[in-house]
Amino acid sequence: MAKKPERKPSKPRTPRKPTASRAPELHNPTSEYWGPAPYPDIRDPKDLSSLVSFQPTGTPFISSWTDYRIEQVRNYKHWVYVAIRAIAQQIASQLPNISWVHHDSFQGNKTRYIKNKALTPLLAHEYLDPVPDKHPFMRLIKDPNDPDTSYDVWYETVLFYKLTGSAYWWMPRNELGLPAAIWVVPSHWMWPVPGKDTAVVGWEVRPVEGIYKKIFLPSEEIVVFKDKSPVSKIDGFGPLTAGNQWVDTMDMINRSRWYAYRNGTFPTVAIQFDGKYQDPSDEALRRIEAKFVQRYTGETRSNKPLFVPPGASVTPLSLGINQMLFGETATETRDNILSLFGVPASVVGLSRDMTYGSLMASYISFMQMTVNPLLRYMGQVLTEKVAKLYDDSLRVWWEDITPQDPELTEKQIQTDLMCGAITPNEVRLMRGREPYPDTWGDQPIIPMNMATGAPASSTTTSTPSGGTHLPVPEPFSSPSDNKDVQGATRHEPEHHN
Repeated sequence: MAKKPERKPSKPRTPRKPTASRAPELHNPTSEYWGPAPYPDIRDPKDLSSLVSFQPTGTPFISSWTDYRIEQVRNYKHWVYVAIRAIAQQIASQLPNISWVHHDSFQGNKTRYIKNKALTPLLAHEYLDPVPDKHPFMRLIKDPNDPDTSYDVWYETVLFYKLTGSAYWWMPRNELGLPAAIWVVPSHWMWPVPGKDTAVVGWEVRPVEGIYKKIFLPSEEIVVFKDKSPVSKIDGFGPLTAGNQWVDTMDMINRSRWYAYRNGTFPTVAIQFDGKYQDPSDEALRRIEAKFVQRYTGETRSNKPLFVPPGASVTPLSLGINQMLFGETATETRDNILSLFGVPASVVGLSRDMTYGSLMASYISFMQMTVNPLLRYMGQVLTEKVAKLYDDSLRVWWEDITPQDPELTEKQIQTDLMCGAITPNEVRLMRGREPYPDTWGDQPIIPMNMATGAPASSTTTSTPSGGTHLPVPEPFSSPSDNKDVQGATRHEPEHHN
């Protein structure tokens, strides 16, 4: 057997020195981390171009939208129109609030009330201080442009946001670099223009009506609202994309209904002749039909007695259209579309045998699950993209106007009053009223039968509402108390002269 040759030991490899052209770049010296950059081609890690970049030698990564936007806009009809209108009217009826965010541990009653009702994330030590009405950002929100009101801008924003999953504001700048107007650009007009250093360098407006020319808008002047998409980082993903088959099914049902009425015949009675009328002539049939129509058709002749010649009989007919068009299929498809947009049927007036409590529950669900999340999102977008142009501490937010259950609220107030756990000003704030300016409005009130243990003059104070204030509790100890942690008394050593 041949002997295998022995393998020579390999020499240890020396590390390869990087050449000047392959030397890694360094981070900015002012950065927190210092060392070789793992991604030397990325200029701004927060820009979308750090994730999706444009190759000059290839085709742009944006060749078309996820869905056909013109077709989506044309679906603004039937139950889609009803659902979007309910959301848009609710949001357009409210003006956003613009406030400075301050850091302070002391917060008054009104400040705490605003913080509890604000649809914006706030830390425990932060509170909101509203800006005056003359603030330029507030004036812009109230008067966005010449033809549109604030209601028009918000309605149109929600309209395109729900139809296509994306909505666009064009905010041209003035000589100070601040927004001078707000224009809602139709979503099916907008086309992104990819850049070399940024994902989207601008937007091209391509109107689909009239003879308007295309224009280019820089990305710095565009504010984008979009529903997150599982397909694209640029495009939104709206309800019509997610439930397009439901909407198409409803269109087919409505179209079938229309053609059923247009092409169908719906006689209500059938006239049967005697046997001697084997085959009446056409002239005889027309004569009989003319007399019948003249005497018995029309709304003014409803329920009029019917007289027929001897030997003829009348048989009532009950011919109905296919129940698939008017029955459970149409109702189920309607409910699917409404749920696709998060709108309960009772909110749009489809209420049958519902009580006041069930109606309130549906409206509260609509506000908390559909309207409030959208308001929170739009407030965060405007805070990041627009408010920081004026001041880094500005915050855009909406107030939560979800109605409270009146019966539950009254029971909670009565329980708190019986326990002395609520003040008059807290009750007034719950009802949307201004607090009392006097100090007694911030002290709890208890019933008279619970305040008889001590003279009212020394421990309690009478109130205009008929109750008494709880005495302000004294501190259990003071810094001068001579007590240890367990509460036992310590004896100081005696000093002798």
